Amino acid sequence: MEVGRPLLLWLAVVGASLFPPESHAQQNSRDGNDGFPLDIQFTRTAGDCCSIPPTFLYSTQAALESSSVPRSPLIAGLLSAALPGLGQAYADHWEISWRSAAYIAVEAGLWAAVISYNNKGDVQTEEFQLYADQHWDVSRYAGWIETNIGQLNSSVNTSGMIISTDPALAPWDRVSWTRLNEVEEGIGQVSGTGFTHRLPQRPEQQYYELIGKYAQYGGGWDDAAGFTPSDVKTDVVSPRFLEYSRMRGRANDLYAIATSASYLIVANHVISALEAAWSTSRANRSLNARAEMRRLSRGEFVEQVPHLVVTWRM
Repeated sequence: MEVGRPLLLWLAVVGASLFPPESHAQQNSRDGNDGFPLDIQFTRTAGDCCSIPPTFLYSTQAALESSSVPRSPLIAGLLSAALPGLGQAYADHWEISWRSAAYIAVEAGLWAAVISYNNKGDVQTEEFQLYADQHWDVSRYAGWIETNIGQLNSSVNTSGMIISTDPALAPWDRVSWTRLNEVEEGIGQVSGTGFTHRLPQRPEQQYYELIGKYAQYGGGWDDAAGFTPSDVKTDVVSPRFLEYSRMRGRANDLYAIATSASYLIVANHVISALEAAWSTSRANRSLNARAEMRRLSRGEFVEQVPHLVVTWRM
């Protein structure tokens, strides 16, 4: 539609100076179509002295026709929601602009961060789990409870908790997990003992978390000689316990970075989709075009000439 009258007059003057009218003889003397004759048509709408829709008619090649076809903001937004930068490329008629390249680069970088830090977290997790299997023993923990049950809760029966002392068996195969959890539950009935949790079976994730998180499990570490029930109450733990806690903390930090990067990936999709829809809608408001064939009279001959009709809207 509409542009301001001063702007239209300025465009008309510039167009006339750049593309002066040619005589019929001059047009026929050209060797082929080596120019772009310009025809600016002003149409004044009734009752509106200042609204002049300009139509710029260019003799053009078919390749130019698709470069100004309006794009759908909805499609642009959906494309960028699926893959950031794709909607921007669609809006630019599948040309990779700096905008689309930037969103694609951010997407690739964030996915690289997610994969990298998840892998690092997995490696660190394997390391601390191996450390736990080497230095923490559930049968040692059960034995410590039996030794100190009088100070923990003398009314609790610990029989049947340790089912084997065979060193050929893995520590987690030497205890009855059901009885161990029952004893933990009984000790926890007395307030102030520090027994607040029940140990899940290995290799559950909670098993590896609890043994390095709560002083209740301090008696299971191989450097816990002299560890007493009062140490549980005051959270006094051994160096192995502390080192294991730090190893777990490093793994959690790596996973936290990967999680943050995944949130940024979602944000990149949303921002790219909104920006693609907004910029496409804005471009459609300022430019519209269509291709058509026009009859051009050249003396006694009539020629069909391809034209691109471009309309600027302000």
